[in-house]
Amino acid sequence: MGSRSTQASSLRRAVPLAAALLAVAAAPGVRAAGFELLHQDEALLGTAFAGTAAVADNGSTAFYNPAGLPLVGLSRRPGEGNRDASGWRFAAGAAVIFPTNRFSNTGTIAAPGAPLGSEGGNTGSASPLPVFNVAYHARDDWGVGFAVGVPYGLKSEYSADWMGRYIAVKSELLTWQANLAAGFKVAEHWWLGAGVSYLSADSTLTNAVNWGPFGDGLATVETSDSAWGYNLGVMWQPAPATRLGLAYRSGYKLQLTGSIDTTFPGSPAQLAALGPIAQAAFAATNGGAVASGLNLPASATLSLKQAVTDKWDLLVDVARVRWSSFERFEIARDNGLVLTAAPQNWEDTWRIALGTAYRVNDAVTVTAGVAYDQTPVQGQYRNPIVPDNDWRWFALGTQIALNRSTRLDLSYAYISVKKAGIDASRYDAAGNPDPSSGTLVGNYNTYSHTIGVQVVWTLDR
Repeated sequence: MGSRSTQASSLRRAVPLAAALLAVAAAPGVRAAGFELLHQDEALLGTAFAGTAAVADNGSTAFYNPAGLPLVGLSRRPGEGNRDASGWRFAAGAAVIFPTNRFSNTGTIAAPGAPLGSEGGNTGSASPLPVFNVAYHARDDWGVGFAVGVPYGLKSEYSADWMGRYIAVKSELLTWQANLAAGFKVAEHWWLGAGVSYLSADSTLTNAVNWGPFGDGLATVETSDSAWGYNLGVMWQPAPATRLGLAYRSGYKLQLTGSIDTTFPGSPAQLAALGPIAQAAFAATNGGAVASGLNLPASATLSLKQAVTDKWDLLVDVARVRWSSFERFEIARDNGLVLTAAPQNWEDTWRIALGTAYRVNDAVTVTAGVAYDQTPVQGQYRNPIVPDNDWRWFALGTQIALNRSTRLDLSYAYISVKKAGIDASRYDAAGNPDPSSGTLVGNYNTYSHTIGVQVVWTLDR
């Protein structure tokens, strides 16, 4: 059985949970680099999300650039009706992501006294991302919009016996956001906009706990929080064929609260036999929990929509995301006892996207796009919860006018992630790597296929 002090020490080291590395885990393909989501408009999926702050096609403009809301009725897409009319536009749809994310071992060191285990399998699973938005515009003078979507979200689940199980098994972040915004024409060719947003987040994290000869237990952290944010935008259209948009979104600071639950694989009598130190350590890992440091980033996006010909538009996005706000993630009991403090030290990133839209005829437009998305993760801090690296997007889409007021959008994107090497252990309460959890050494191969479907209704007057 080993000494009681050894068992208690093992428990204290095992308890920091998957949260020792990060509060969330990625379902590759749902997101941009890091864990920010871009899927607020499935038509833009077909351009690799190029032109987000300049297109102004539907109520998702409330999220991408509120200054564009008065211009929603001036879109050059098919089936949009009178460009000078006032009216409503509704959009609803979803993307389904089919991700593949696999770890391959090159030298993992097992936790003391534990079998090495498997490579974990494919950690991704098919995930839907619904979107809904509505906008009203009064000619190009003013407009309002309301958008509901999922701005951040991550999910992964390894097999229970995998070799990194003492770091993470299942990790999930579910969010939703409501964004209400308005835009106004302030001068000829110029529009300004602003919005307020409400974000709700729920997180579930699990990892195995090494109880030596008793086998593995399971530690689970379940937490939630909500926060308010805002967004600002400006739109400039110096000529009918040229539109520039600049948008800013605030970040969110989340103080997630909830509970920690740790299981012991043996009987109560066996736990009692380990002695009071082990029992106290076990009790310390069950109860209320506070997860702090999950600072979601602010971002700024500059977009261009340029009509090259009457049929062909060029779309460009350049975005800067302030991921450096995510420096450290800490899990503590609600009595102040720190269980883990994991340095993240993420870096600010660039995202560059280039897309095109070609109007085949009055009923059909086809789109395409490519994008490069930097990872915020530094190699020495890479972990099995977010084994991130640079992203490359390749996208295609079409918009089909079913009648004067209804349009169907279909999009597809393939995302390839640069192979990511990893050499990671769990972090302890002092923020130091703890090799007693084992050391995960290997590579990650990640890619995904995403299909988006959306219907847009226009009610002009």
